[in-house]
Amino acid sequence: MVKSYEGLSMNVPYLATKESSWTIFDFTPQPLLSPFIHRIYFLESQTRPADHSELWIPSGTIELVIDLEAPFQQALVGQELKTRPQAFVTGLFEKCVSIKPTGSIRQIGVVFKIGAFSRFSDFAFSKIKGQIVPLHEVFGKDATYLLSALSRCYSGSDMIVEVQSFLHDQLSKRPFADNPFIDQCICKIEDQFGFTRVSTLLEGRHISPRHFRRLFKRYTGMSPKKYARLIRLLHLVRKAREKNANLSALADIHGFYDVSHVYHEFKKATGMLPQQYLQYPQPLSQLFFR
Repeated sequence: MVKSYEGLSMNVPYLATKESSWTIFDFTPQPLLSPFIHRIYFLESQTRPADHSELWIPSGTIELVIDLEAPFQQALVGQELKTRPQAFVTGLFEKCVSIKPTGSIRQIGVVFKIGAFSRFSDFAFSKIKGQIVPLHEVFGKDATYLLSALSRCYSGSDMIVEVQSFLHDQLSKRPFADNPFIDQCICKIEDQFGFTRVSTLLEGRHISPRHFRRLFKRYTGMSPKKYARLIRLLHLVRKAREKNANLSALADIHGFYDVSHVYHEFKKATGMLPQQYLQYPQPLSQLFFR
């Protein structure tokens, strides 16, 4: 399907993946958006999802989420669940959160690449970090126009086109100075699954570690050490879910001192031990991990 806005043509091919009662449709971002967007998805449930919370492991990103039907409840692990607003921006969590559906789900989500949200909004990272911020607080009247446009759409594909048009308009409003060096550091951290020292990132560069950390946090919303830790944890969880995974071997591969170190880091981030997490039903998290 192709639709145009002010001369902008946007194709919306998608890839569908199913897990339990959920289906997620991943749409290809329009070329002008793809350098800044990790994924755009449409999530829906075929039946009422199981009535329990799931553990959501953060990835250091910022997300824009719009619930078209029943909202989720969410809270940091160990805190009381609260119902989320219909449309919001969230992210930069450093600890895991619990999420729970409250009914049938139809949801649109945009996951921004780390450091890229500043291309779309001047809203301060400090106000988003670990928070759920209503969409209108971040984008003002433009958020109202977007939600009104979505209410008139007949299909998920039409909605994705509206969302991409909205994002393109936000992108065109604010020129942003690139920082290729920080982008390269982010890629190195991700390519090496979080096993990267600051000293390694700065080899051949005339910049102090302190100044680098300040630049990285200003650009991404978190320190390089914390971002590397999140990437390492995500990779560990993915590997731990594989058949016949050995935690002792994974601890060595992922740069932990031993299994007890894995347990300590995992429990600090998730509130539970690896075995507890792996035995706990996580169909929605599994869907997004893929």
